[in-house]
Amino acid sequence: MEHGDFFCRPDQVKAVYSYGFSFSDADMVYLDEIEKHSNPGDVTWYLNRWDVGENPGFKTLLEERGYQVEIAEW
Repeated sequence: MEHGDFFCRPDQVKAVYSYGFSFSDADMVYLDEIEKHSNPGDVTWYLNRWDVGENPGFKTLLEERGYQVEIAEW
């Protein structure tokens, strides 16, 4: 897997910042991989305000998977 070494240190993943992440089938592969190599309860996922406003289900989906979700101000 390209960039597979990124997932070799799951305990170091504490935050994920996404901008324009569509949560489509193609993006879910990345979400599944992050989830497989980390503990979602220990990770804060930062969504941008626009994505949440346009797609409130993004926040719900992440919370259902155990992530702490914050709305980023950038």
